[in-house]
Amino acid sequence: MRNILTTPYRLGLAGIFFALLLYSCHKSEPMSPDVPVPPRVDRTILVYLATDNSLDSYARKNINDILKGMDEFSGRVVIYMDSRYEVPVLMTIQRHGNEWKLDTLERYGEENSASPEVLRRVAYRTRELYPASSYGLILGSHATGWLPYNVRFSAQKMKKRKAENTPLTRTFGEDVNRGDELYGYGGLALSDLADALPEGYHFILFDACLMSGIEVAYALRYKTEYILASPAEVLVDGFPYQKIMPLLWGDEPALREVCKEFWNYYENHPNGGGWCSGTIALIRTEFLDALAGQVRDILAGKTELIAGMTPADVWRYPLIDFNQNVFFDLGAYVRKLASENQYHQFKVWLEQAVYRLATTRFNGIPIPSDEYSGLSVYIPMSGWISANNEYYRLEWSRYVYDK
Repeated sequence: MRNILTTPYRLGLAGIFFALLLYSCHKSEPMSPDVPVPPRVDRTILVYLATDNSLDSYARKNINDILKGMDEFSGRVVIYMDSRYEVPVLMTIQRHGNEWKLDTLERYGEENSASPEVLRRVAYRTRELYPASSYGLILGSHATGWLPYNVRFSAQKMKKRKAENTPLTRTFGEDVNRGDELYGYGGLALSDLADALPEGYHFILFDACLMSGIEVAYALRYKTEYILASPAEVLVDGFPYQKIMPLLWGDEPALREVCKEFWNYYENHPNGGGWCSGTIALIRTEFLDALAGQVRDILAGKTELIAGMTPADVWRYPLIDFNQNVFFDLGAYVRKLASENQYHQFKVWLEQAVYRLATTRFNGIPIPSDEYSGLSVYIPMSGWISANNEYYRLEWSRYVYDK
């Protein structure tokens, strides 16, 4: 799932942000197994920040915004942060007098937060420490949809930044300081991500680029009721946490409001220009099996036709930083291949499965409302043999292409 995306900027303010963060933290020793388990709460949300990379300072700002949004909270927030210049730490948010502050639960040695082993340990440890009737998960880092780090597209040209004021993006799983025993690991594959996570999440929110792909959603459909993610890139600001934290304790109507707050933040971004760029989708996973069945029927017998397609045949999501322009819109792809009746049936299930919003433009490029489905998809065209071989290992592609 993860291919390393580099950016041309070093974040010199990281030390300042870290100092501010430490000022708000109360250090404590790791909780021992003998410590009584805290009482059950309505919902425990794990915020997993694999930001030992160029997103470090932005993640610290996100944490400060989370603290500002805690006044209307209804449960527990646990934050795992692997920062650029410090060892990973597990924290929770507690009220101290009139303020919400971070309490340190556990500190770890240098480790690869972009590995399935660490994600699995943190996810299960969070449930052990704070059992709840409902769980949420926020995953923040660099990410590249279903694409593994070793896939190469020889026909793709590297994108260059158009201007110095073009906003940076955040794309899940880049770790610069991985620990000696884990060097060389390029990030979480989609199958590893799915295997690492326990079942029973109410929602999984990806504060990362390109994760509202049908391949990702299908792999996680039995892990969570809802997925919130962007089919395009996410700018470095991420989600407006101060606004959305009170909403993360609710059900579907509240999660739709999360999408609206994300859309409003970027549609009306004060910097204007390329900063007014954002796509967001709320995916109801209970409908994904039916949606997959529709797509499988539409694609049946069309293998050669699909292989002969070109990138210009189907609308693709605009890009800012990422250099591999292979994220096509699922709805546009299906419409290209389906009969009128098939497309109508597909749209019925799509409307059940996906609530989506998009800014008017993305990096200056219009988002066509009749093309935007909120889900991206890869198309196995004949020119991308290496990527196709990896793609056919995915659960989604094995099913819809009958592999």
